[in-house]
Amino acid sequence: MRLFFLKIKKFGELIYLNGIVPGWWVISLLAILAAAFFLRVYGIGFGLPYLYHPDEPMIVARVISMLKSGNLNPGWFGWPSLYMYMQLPVYVLRFFYGVSKGGVRIIESYQSGYYLWGRFTTACLGTLTVGLSYGLGKKLLDRRTGILAALFLAFSFLHVADSHYITPDVPVTFFVVLTLLACFWIIEKGDSKFYLLGGLLAGFAAATKYTGGLVILCVFFAYIFRLMRGKKEYERILYSLIFLICGFFIGVPYAMKEIPTFLRNIAAELYEANTLGHLSHEGTANWWYYSKYLYREGLGRGIFILSIAGLVLAAIKTGEKRFLSIFFLVAYFLWVSSWKVRFPRVLMPVLPLFSLSAAFFLGSLWAWLVKREPFKERRVLVNLLVILLIGVMLFFPLKNVWSFSYNLSKTDPRILAIEWVESHIPEGAVIADEAELHLNKKKYKLRELPLGEKRLNWYYDEGVEYLIATGKYHRFEKEWRKYPHIVANYDEIFHEAELIKEIGFVRIYILKPEPE
Repeated sequence: MRLFFLKIKKFGELIYLNGIVPGWWVISLLAILAAAFFLRVYGIGFGLPYLYHPDEPMIVARVISMLKSGNLNPGWFGWPSLYMYMQLPVYVLRFFYGVSKGGVRIIESYQSGYYLWGRFTTACLGTLTVGLSYGLGKKLLDRRTGILAALFLAFSFLHVADSHYITPDVPVTFFVVLTLLACFWIIEKGDSKFYLLGGLLAGFAAATKYTGGLVILCVFFAYIFRLMRGKKEYERILYSLIFLICGFFIGVPYAMKEIPTFLRNIAAELYEANTLGHLSHEGTANWWYYSKYLYREGLGRGIFILSIAGLVLAAIKTGEKRFLSIFFLVAYFLWVSSWKVRFPRVLMPVLPLFSLSAAFFLGSLWAWLVKREPFKERRVLVNLLVILLIGVMLFFPLKNVWSFSYNLSKTDPRILAIEWVESHIPEGAVIADEAELHLNKKKYKLRELPLGEKRLNWYYDEGVEYLIATGKYHRFEKEWRKYPHIVANYDEIFHEAELIKEIGFVRIYILKPEPE
């Protein structure tokens, strides 16, 4: 029996050495990508046929309009249009698929299908970004660091959650990571093609979401590093700038045709981000807000702590690639933290770099341990302990990610609330809801607003009979010092009105007769 197992071991070593079976890193990476893809795809049909993410129609409605009219001009440049054009062929395929299955030849008839396939596209880009993170880690240190970077991003709550939506945040991250890889190639080889590629990809990043254009600074620093080595590549940075412009206008071609509209829309976005703000999504000291979010939810406690340690270690251990990674992460983070508005999703382009930083620290520590004299003979034990540590750190992020995706796959409480309202509240009733239920406006008289914006007596004056509260209350409750009057209005409603039905986070109230 012992001889039998020795022969199996010898055969396994033989086929491994001959490349018939891939190395551990290939198997690990494929497993990580499979898990990442599953978590990002599971639940992408949430809410349909109703739409509960307020930003998705910003892209989908314009793409459907392009299909119907044949006019590729989005007519609005608050968001750049590259991801709209990336969605366009997906919707064409969905339309032909629907017709081939006996559906009608009316473009807008397949709206739910467009959303489903569009979300699938985002999920695929999110999964590809996980794979690209492996490439960043490998070039920064080694394969083990690449595997860890991919693993940490694969289970990042923020990245998984936004990979379910048709929004530009995950796609711009895909292009940012590609641009950083091009910068690493510039540092290593300095070929003209990598300067061209870096500029083009940075242009695509800016054409997906304007903030992504900041990554062009990494191309510039890669060029500076080459000059410092005595490489005379003076004209090549011009190639990058030319292809940056080309990449941007490939993605936003109508910006040149409608310059006044283009400038007005961007000015409006800048004004909202820096001056006007966004109700319940604004504040000061946003760097602290974002740090707490990443620690508690976006990355997870253990991975966030490792990422900070990795930043310190990378700053101590000099290196051009490490400098680029640190520079973009810190510069971008501080830039978006300086805005008045704060949305965790704006951190998406640096999320792979936080994961990379955590992987860099843990990978360096791991390599250092197994080389120390006391641990050389206990390498297997050290490896097992580090793997156990990784498992402990990923337990809660994975739990949160799975809970999120699983809840998305279930029937949305707002859909159940619509069914309850239509079967229990008579037609013609006056209902105040927070514009999330998509009630039939022909059947009911609706007042759509965050309920806390008005005092209870306003609803009496408007003749409102029913109040429907969704999750908006919790946004204000978390910032009660900033919005005390809104929180007080909600509390007045919750105490004075009668709760008649609660479905998940949806609460339905009936107004009691007005006091004399």
